[in-house]
Formats: sequence, C-alpha cells, structure tokens
Amino acid sequence: RLRGELEMKRMLKQLLNNNSKSSISLTSSRFSEVVLLVGGFCRTRTATPTTVAARGVSSAFTTRSSSRDDGKKSIATSSTASSFSSLDGNDDETANTASSASKKKNKYPSKFDSNEKVNKDFTPNRYQTQEENELKTKQMREVKRKEYLEKIVKSENNRDFQSSDHANAIGGDGTVTKYYENVDIREVSSTQNQYEILLDGKPLKSPKRAQFILPNKLLASAIATEWATQEDDLIRPFTMPLMQLSSTALDHMSDYATFDFHVKKLLEFFDADQAVVAHPSGSELREIQLKTLKKVHDWARREFGEQLNLSSDSIFAQPQPEEVKLLMEKRLRSLSPWEMTCTFAAAAAAKSLLIGLALNRNIIDPEEALKCARVEEDYQIERHGFVEGGHDIDISDLRVRLTAPHALNLILKAKMGTM
Repeated sequence: RLRGELEMKRMLKQLLNNNSKSSISLTSSRFSEVVLLVGGFCRTRTATPTTVAARGVSSAFTTRSSSRDDGKKSIATSSTASSFSSLDGNDDETANTASSASKKKNKYPSKFDSNEKVNKDFTPNRYQTQEENELKTKQMREVKRKEYLEKIVKSENNRDFQSSDHANAIGGDGTVTKYYENVDIREVSSTQNQYEILLDGKPLKSPKRAQFILPNKLLASAIATEWATQEDDLIRPFTMPLMQLSSTALDHMSDYATFDFHVKKLLEFFDADQAVVAHPSGSELREIQLKTLKKVHDWARREFGEQLNLSSDSIFAQPQPEEVKLLMEKRLRSLSPWEMTCTFAAAAAAKSLLIGLALNRNIIDPEEALKCARVEEDYQIERHGFVEGGHDIDISDLRVRLTAPHALNLILKAKMGTM
C-alpha cells in the first residue's frame, strides 16, 4: 500500500509542476491499494491498470485545469469526479470483506500468535496448548525428583556419608572447613597388613570416593598425623603431601592407561633432562654443575651404560641412544603404582628424570636433590643477590616436593623390611 501511495503522489506532483499536458503510463501489472489524492480526499482500492483506465482514472492523470483561489492551487477535473462515482459502487463490498477478514482473525487466532489476549492458548512451547505444556513440565519434574532420590539411596548403600560431602568445598585460599575432631587408624586385614584412617569413627575415603586402604601401619600413622595436626578449624591440603601422593597412587596410578601415560610423559622429556644439559665448556658454572651432579652421573652410567649422553653443551640436547631409551622404559614399567607416583612427583619437581630416579633409589638424599635441581639458580643468587619472599619460598616448596616422595618411598620399603 505504501509503495502505491508514494507512486501516486509522485505522479500527481509531476502533473502539478508541469505547465503542459502530461501523459503518464501505468507500467506495473498491478497497483495494490491505488491511492487517489484529489483535494485532500483519499480512497483506496485494489485495481489493475485496465480497470483504472476503464473508470476514467487515467484521464485524471492526463487532463488538468488549474485556478487560483486565495493564492492556493486547486485541481479540478471532470473525469476525476466520474471516476469516484464509478468506484463508489464497490465501497460497501470492500468494507464488508475487510470486516469479515478481521472477524475471522479474531475468531480463529493463530497458534503462533504470542499475544495472550488474542490467543489464550499461547504457551512458551507453541506446538502445545497451555494445559499440555503444564502437564509435561510436571511430569519432567517428577522424573527428576525420582532420579535424585534413587541417586541418594544408591550412594547411601555404597558408602558411608561424611559431613564434608554436603557442607564443605575448597575455598579460594585452598582451605576446607574442618569437620572432624578425632583421628585414628584401624587395621582392615591382619594377614595383608592393611590399615585405614578414621575421622570421628568413620572411614576416610579417597578423592574418588573409593576405599582409602594403606599398605602398612607406618604410612597410615604418618597420614593420620597430617590430619590430626590441622589447626584453626581449617584443613590445608597443601600441608598434607603424603595424603596427596597416596590418593594419586590409589585413584589414578592403579589404572593401566594412566600409568602408561606417565611413563610416556617421562620418556618424552628424557632427552632434555636437566642433569644432561650443561653450560658450555670452560665456564665456571659448568664446573659447578658437573661437581654437584657427580653422584647422579656416576649412578646413571652404572645403571644405563657408558653410551648414556651426559655431556650436552646446548639447551638443544642430543637425543639419547635408542638402547638407553628402551632400558629406561623397561625400568619405569617395572615400577609399582606407588613407586611410579613417587618417581613422577620427584622428577616433575626436579625437572629431571635422572634426579628423580636417583632420589627414589636412595642414591642421593632430598637436600642433595635440592642442590642438583637448583644448581643454576643458586649460582645466579650468589652473583646477583637473594630475594626474600621469592627465593626462600621457592626453596621451601621444592624441599617439600622432593622430601615427600622420598619419605613415602622409604615407608613403602619399610613394609618389606628393606629399609
């Protein structure tokens, strides 16, 4: 309608501005909602060019007589009046059609009409009525409630609940609210020498909610001490390294895929081992490195042969021979899940597989492993100074991360009487 109205206005404006007679042809196949603007009077119709021409409307566009009345232009055409009179006969019919269409729309609203006043059956799900949608929502809520109740019953049957299951979560500072008072240990199997930890008489579970069964009494006592020494009504997991290592061994390293992943990850960085990459020859730092790592190098040559590459002068270390890699992989795969946990933790802390293995083989102690892992950084500290609140925290953290796997390995060996 807007397009037809604009087109007719343009034609009338052209007639008004043209002093001579204008001949305007109707080129469109159909004018929808033809608008006749004569003296401010407007009527709308749907007509074809043939109908318009037959009713004399075309003569209205080709014949114009103008006169001045109080300085204003007016348009008077005899054919225009005849065209209006010819169109008047269809006014009632058009009005009745529009009224019936409006009544039909109100009587039968579309189900996609979002106006609730027009469509009372409107719901968020437009393909259903309001009653069907409410019934479906109620059914889904009931299903979810039953699933939740079944999950609770199943959990109660599988394990004993602890208060930490409901009320506690690790805070932003890494602490958890303390939910127990008494800590004790209990023997699970006298024949297999297995023990568990009790918090207020309830067995402690692993992070994966499995049974937390420890291989000997000494390890159970050490971990129980970590739980008992938590103060200020807070649990600080970062002060419980033996608990963390034991949880890793029980929950993860016992799985073959996880064990295999850690073996491959250790071998991946074996070529660039920190105990292998040294400063260029002739420098003071290289002499310090070789002196500090002498125990590790001597043990490594005995363990893996003289073909082991221990003299790289670049950070881009030379690849180790294939026979050395195969022998290293054989050694790693022969470890138990507990031993692999200790080895991987020590190697990751020292950034060296050789230092981690030497520590767990008791070739070096934790303080020697700390010096081997920090030989370059300690050299720079002697030259440029010690930063309090930085270097001291790093040293303390690394000392704990090296001492914990070493202590756990010793405790495991004590079980077999080889300590």
